Amino acid sequence: MVPLRDIIVVVLSVYYSVNICFGYHSCKDLKQYNTNLQSGEYLMYNGKGQTYKAFCEFHGTYGYMFISKNAGVEIKLDLINPDTHEVLVRHARSNGKQYDTNMRQISSKYSVPLSIQYSKYVNYARPLNSNTMGPFLYLGFLPRSIANQKSKQGYSANGKDFTFTNCDRNPNSYLAFFFNPSNGNPTNYHLRCCYSKLMQDWINEGQTAPNKRESHLPQSYFFQFEMHMGGCGGYAINGYNKLSNICGAALGMRFSL
Repeated sequence: MVPLRDIIVVVLSVYYSVNICFGYHSCKDLKQYNTNLQSGEYLMYNGKGQTYKAFCEFHGTYGYMFISKNAGVEIKLDLINPDTHEVLVRHARSNGKQYDTNMRQISSKYSVPLSIQYSKYVNYARPLNSNTMGPFLYLGFLPRSIANQKSKQGYSANGKDFTFTNCDRNPNSYLAFFFNPSNGNPTNYHLRCCYSKLMQDWINEGQTAPNKRESHLPQSYFFQFEMHMGGCGGYAINGYNKLSNICGAALGMRFSL
């Protein structure tokens, strides 16, 4: 007769194996196995037997995956495997409207992949609010080894290059999106440095997001964010100064179908 303890171990092992191995880890997985699914909010598994909400936006041969600010679990980006050539950043304004900006490297740096990390910034500059407002999603443009040069840098927004010349080799080149579960306050860096037009160009280039109900992102997907560029590129965090009417931004990770 098999001891009850061994039976329980087997049952639990099977349960967690199903959660870890057979749950959907990304919008791409979900769509490939359920081809008739429409855009909307779905549960994803993080590879550790835990679930979190994600919003899947499908566009025929490609799509975007947005992660809820209320996820509350570790996000395993290697299971999502996002495209590193382009992302969609959707921002929300105080008037309730949402706007989309496709972001890439500038033309001269197009061969450099974007970096998308969860609460890490390996080979990139540290977000200033990482300690008090983390965890965070990190969108890195240029790694430190490139960003610390006195060269033309920046980003592409909806097909237009927006650039600056790094004046002092400061290696910042990122957008960081903060989950901020403890509702921490940002550092006062934005009070003394260094708003520039570059911090808002990608916002001004935003195009009205799809107005269909199934594509409208819930408020819980918009993060407080900071952008930092250079060395003379600028710094800003939304909700303050020139970005006081920007309620937050959501990182849409692109995938192909």
